[in-house]
Amino acid sequence: MTTVTRIAGPALPGISFAARLPAAVCPIATLLMLTELNSIGTAGIAAGMLWTGQAVGGPFLGRHADRRGHRPVILVASLANATAIALFVVSALAAMPLVVQAALAAVVGLTVPQIGPLSRTRWIVLTEPEDADNPSHARELTRRALSFDTTVDELSFMAGPALAGVTVVLIHPAAGLVLAGLVMAVFGALFALHPTAPPGTPARASAPVRLLRPALPALFAMALLQGMIWGSANAGTSALSGRKRGAPATAGAVPATAGRAKGRRASRDRRRR
Repeated sequence: MTTVTRIAGPALPGISFAARLPAAVCPIATLLMLTELNSIGTAGIAAGMLWTGQAVGGPFLGRHADRRGHRPVILVASLANATAIALFVVSALAAMPLVVQAALAAVVGLTVPQIGPLSRTRWIVLTEPEDADNPSHARELTRRALSFDTTVDELSFMAGPALAGVTVVLIHPAAGLVLAGLVMAVFGALFALHPTAPPGTPARASAPVRLLRPALPALFAMALLQGMIWGSANAGTSALSGRKRGAPATAGAVPATAGRAKGRRASRDRRRR
């Protein structure tokens, strides 16, 4: 860990951890806010649109970050995401029509900068030239860096839902989303402007790459089923918590506990390898 953090400096892990929190906070905070202000039906539709927007916008933002560089793409996406969150909160507090709230939730998802994947891209760029004369050592260093970053990822998805639940209970139903917007505006910008941000690589003319392979539909189906499981669990927990006053904290704690168990399994798998 010391070697890994020495390469990028001690600030990058903390900044990237904070910049990932909004992606973990927003879905749960959306469910909790709209369950409290409206209904679980509205909450489920809006949260679903948010996740759909993130799934559609993620590859688009990632490709542009590769082509144009991390700095401009992540900076614009972070500020756009914070603005979209603010508009979404206003639409919920003003009890605007469902179609407006759902559309703004989709925009929130579309503008989420993919901090986790882009952070791992940075680690690969940083560790590969560390020991060019010893490729095996460079590969081992890259594996350590990616393992470390995966741990940071898991911690963010443990802390995010719990943070959403606590802020909703202690402050206001919209407090989780407001916090997510502020964190994104500050730490997303810091992540974008960090000196480790790689420049873009213009697309080169080359033979077309065949993306549609037989295994791809199976991966899509697995991802869809996994999303249905997590979405149903989150929406169900939020619906059940709404039956008790102050119980939304439970709706945040359950996904956080599940994330902790997932992180422990991933750590055991890494030790076995």
